[in-house]
Amino acid sequence: MADIVLSGYYGFGNAGDEAMLLSILEALGRECPGYTVAVISGRPKEIERTYGVKGIHRLDYFRMFSAFRKAKLLLSGGGSLLQDVTSHRSIFYYLSVLRLAQWMKVPTMLYAQGIGPVIRPKAQAALRKVVNQVDLITVRDEKSKAELARLGVDKPPIYVTADPVLSLSPENSDRGLEILKAAGYQGKKPLVGFAVRDWAQSANYLTEIAEAADRLIREQNVDVVFLPMQWSEDGEAARKIRERMKEKGIFLEGEFKVREHLSCIKNLDVLVGVRLHGLIFAFLSGTPLVGLSYDPKIDSFLELIGERPAASLAEVSAADLALKVSEKLESERGENDECREKLKKVSEENALQVVSLLRRFYGTI
Repeated sequence: MADIVLSGYYGFGNAGDEAMLLSILEALGRECPGYTVAVISGRPKEIERTYGVKGIHRLDYFRMFSAFRKAKLLLSGGGSLLQDVTSHRSIFYYLSVLRLAQWMKVPTMLYAQGIGPVIRPKAQAALRKVVNQVDLITVRDEKSKAELARLGVDKPPIYVTADPVLSLSPENSDRGLEILKAAGYQGKKPLVGFAVRDWAQSANYLTEIAEAADRLIREQNVDVVFLPMQWSEDGEAARKIRERMKEKGIFLEGEFKVREHLSCIKNLDVLVGVRLHGLIFAFLSGTPLVGLSYDPKIDSFLELIGERPAASLAEVSAADLALKVSEKLESERGENDECREKLKKVSEENALQVVSLLRRFYGTI
């Protein structure tokens, strides 16, 4: 079916994960020309239409079995697949795909993954057993490497790289401006974007976000827009914020393609991000950003680019957040150009390690 099979959280309308898929496919196209790719996803037909690669449904183990009979390599990633905080079961699913490939003697690689936290003993034991049989690992930050060590993964070579999305080129602002104007933006005021999500541990932070947005509209004379990185979840969070706001905000509705998200964020003067890849899109676009932390991956990325979280979701206050955004409105675009170029090169190491693995097993690509 294909030379390389890719497993990840694809086909669920999450802009961050779709950006990872796009960046991985582009990187493989550059470094492994002529190699065909199949993607295991929730919506295989859509994957085939959008990216021109083979699609396999994530629960179709028969087709996975058939694919692995001919595949030269399984890539698992990127993203935070191996953790048991947001889901108790998903870690076992992704490990089962790896284990099937290993059983069929297909070389396997963890590709730019963010590892952990893995809390439950059964999940820890399963991860240790399967991942110690992986042939090569790249992780997107030092904390992920440390988590693997804590969990007893000590056999495969492990390389610290960066999120694959950091290898994407930025998008121009034209298409994004069309989308924003269609949603009600007049283009006359500075524009502050919010990429938020629902958070099961507390709904209070949505109230603080709503009040911060109201303050910015009144005191800084800006427009605010809420951008859903995953419509199925973020649309609900935006609805709750809309109910709490006294001023009028702009709310984008529905799913958008990766390049459309990038283009929208290119038009912003500041992005306030809870979603990791909202922050990464802002960084790629040269848009000043303010990060709110709910997960170690947010802290790791902000540290990587020389930033700190404005607050955790549990502790954020409207007054402090509005103040930090006001300060960022004075920032110059593109302040992190040197860091951006450096991380782009580091991110490209992920695909170069694929090349090294193929050469190890097959002598040439």
